[in-house]
Amino acid sequence: MSLPISVVIPHVQSRKDFLRRFCLPSVEANKPAEILVEPNSGGGTGAHWRNVGASKATQPFLFFCDDDIILAVDCLEKLLHALVWAPQGVRYCYCDLMSISLPGGHQFGDQPVAICKGAEWTPHDVRRGSVCSSMILIERDAFPGFDGTLEQLDDWDLCLTLLERGARGLRVPEVLLYAFYLDQGVSNRRNIVKSVHAVQRKHGMKPGA
Repeated sequence: MSLPISVVIPHVQSRKDFLRRFCLPSVEANKPAEILVEPNSGGGTGAHWRNVGASKATQPFLFFCDDDIILAVDCLEKLLHALVWAPQGVRYCYCDLMSISLPGGHQFGDQPVAICKGAEWTPHDVRRGSVCSSMILIERDAFPGFDGTLEQLDDWDLCLTLLERGARGLRVPEVLLYAFYLDQGVSNRRNIVKSVHAVQRKHGMKPGA
């Protein structure tokens, strides 16, 4: 029996083999009702292509998956269970992940293998910085869209937008995603300080607050 989830995967051509051999089979093993792969064929950010996929989705829940990710076989089931049984007001959830840096890929900190834990969701922590990656499970009618004009930190911006709309998040404290850093990544090449300030200005926050 399939889960009522549309999985959206923004995809770059250089990761075609990984997508075909590892990412897609792991998503299919989770049995979502719908998988939408959006090739980045005309430029634009990952946020833009996530929005394109979300606009085509037919299921009541959305999950955004990067194309360098392998899902645990029970990832979507556990996230869906947590979200369905969450307290009132919780509209999305997220989990921890393990990062594995392959030759040529960037590292999380200075470790080739690391556990990346999401922060527990509180309004205070959301305002301080991103509590999770863009790989969240969210109710489709609560999804406001990613801001494709931001160079990076669109995950933080999304959480702030949801907070402003009264939507809460929930962390599932378990490693259910495995991120294989195959290359340097787009966001790794950009000015993080500039991006932080852009998000802060958008949401009326003082720099450094």
